[in-house]
Amino acid sequence: MTRGLRSPSVLATFYVAGFVMAGGGFVLYTSTVDPAVARDTGAGSLLSQLVLGAIYATALLLFITNREARPVLRGAWPILLLPALALLSALWSPDPLLTLRRAFAFAGTIAFGLSLGAAFRFRATLGIVAFGLALVMALSLVLAFIDPVHAIHQSDDAIQAVHAGYWRGIFAHRNTLGFWSAAAFVTLALAGEEAFGRSFAGRLFLALSLLCAAVCLAASGSSAGLAIVGLAAMFFVVLATTVSQTDGRRGVMLLFWCALGLLALLTFGEIARFGLQLLGRDSDLTGRTELWSYLLDLIRASDKPLGLGYFVGTLLLDQRLSSATEIRNVNAHNGFLEAFVYFGWPGVIIAAGVALWLLVETLRLASRASNEPRFAGLVPAVLVFMALAHNIVESTIVSPNNLNNVLLSVAAAIIARARAAAPVHFASAATSRRSS
Repeated sequence: MTRGLRSPSVLATFYVAGFVMAGGGFVLYTSTVDPAVARDTGAGSLLSQLVLGAIYATALLLFITNREARPVLRGAWPILLLPALALLSALWSPDPLLTLRRAFAFAGTIAFGLSLGAAFRFRATLGIVAFGLALVMALSLVLAFIDPVHAIHQSDDAIQAVHAGYWRGIFAHRNTLGFWSAAAFVTLALAGEEAFGRSFAGRLFLALSLLCAAVCLAASGSSAGLAIVGLAAMFFVVLATTVSQTDGRRGVMLLFWCALGLLALLTFGEIARFGLQLLGRDSDLTGRTELWSYLLDLIRASDKPLGLGYFVGTLLLDQRLSSATEIRNVNAHNGFLEAFVYFGWPGVIIAAGVALWLLVETLRLASRASNEPRFAGLVPAVLVFMALAHNIVESTIVSPNNLNNVLLSVAAAIIARARAAAPVHFASAATSRRSS
């Protein structure tokens, strides 16, 4: 079975399609429910479960029959800690079956990303990610015109009707399209030529993909997406200007950026206010800070050191919040706080540890990567930074079927393969230039 799947074209097609679906694509279509009809938060769609289950099972089969599976598991094991904790939390969850169902989806998302990262070398993996992002931008733009009921928030939507008029593309919410658009724009800007080639056709495809990403980002009205593009640009400048220096000058450049960062911290309040005004947002982050305060109070009152169980935890808190306040949210809109709801302090510590590990390891890769011609070797670090920044306002680090966890698990596989390779996984033009 896997022999036929391992044809390069078939393999690439599978992983591109799986990347779109595992990242949350076509949720409204596979749910088989009219957007104007309300449904229970914990309710699942049989079609969606079959499609995603088939993708995750196939990806897992390809992974365990891949000779790269052992080095990837050996080097990427920290990324498995949160899904393992999610499965374990069924032991104390008030609804263990619902917790297990969602935990298996979470584990499947991570497994898919590891499988993708193990199936291809770095540049081919980057090409799959770039093409998947570009494809989603094109599909979202086209569907906004031919199927606006699904691709654009409507005033009669059962959920989030307040966003009527904003694009959601192939996703269930405009913020999801906003982050995909941000990730697409940054990835294609940094590595589009590396992924699509420098021919006229490749550059034309890249230009059109960047245009689609910009249109989708603007039409989604996602302030988080716009903010993340800006933050990713600043992070890239810091990273690129540092790794492009010779070994002797890197320390000086790091000192410069640390001094600038300290100055930014001292004036953080003013910078934050200016940024929020620029994005047209209030200081409470659209009610998130009030929600976080309520959630912390409820968690402390619950006296559950191991949390309330994966996924079920926020449903319980949502019921309590909606009965006492006008707030109704089914997630904490912060990944670390959501981990606290599900798993208590052990979850927060593991989530923070995994985030720090990913960032440090991708920065190490970047320091060894070639900085020519388009800084392709820096893309994993930039994508991890974007995913973690987005996790501050959305609960993606502990959520199944979302782009962030696919990207983070792909990055984990790239880290593992780089550490297993000798001597360096990426091209080493910068290293050879320094030695000369």
